Amino acid sequence: GTIGSGTAQVDLVQDQCNADSADSATPEPFSDAIVAVHIANGSNERIIFNKIAFTVVKGGSDGGTFTTKRLAPIGGGEVAAGESKTIYGFFLKTNGTVKLASTKKGTAALSTGFKTVRAILNGKSASGKRYRLRASTTLSFSNYDRCSS
Repeated sequence: GTIGSGTAQVDLVQDQCNADSADSATPEPFSDAIVAVHIANGSNERIIFNKIAFTVVKGGSDGGTFTTKRLAPIGGGEVAAGESKTIYGFFLKTNGTVKLASTKKGTAALSTGFKTVRAILNGKSASGKRYRLRASTTLSFSNYDRCSS
């Protein structure tokens, strides 16, 4: 599988647009981060991926590596035999004006910079064969300006 689609930038902090004018200040667009993983099923049977998680290498605010909770894919994770599909996974949640990762230990704040992100998908074929797929990419984490000009 490959990770991709959309932007490689993750905005970690919500700012105010037109902040210099109290009358017209509005929050910039800010929402949970979803990651797309492209899967090509080269087998001759259907595979259902029932869990997806993400590891961010040295991405924690303490410099540590963390893995998000394993959650069901958004919209289902079934990939027909010989077909390709994009599977979506919940990556980061908004918490007020920041984004945090949900981990087994609670929540993790993220550090800024370029980080390796690994997607881990677990699934089974129709005959019961287990699959564990991994894909990696680099994402940029920062306080990006999402206000329109």
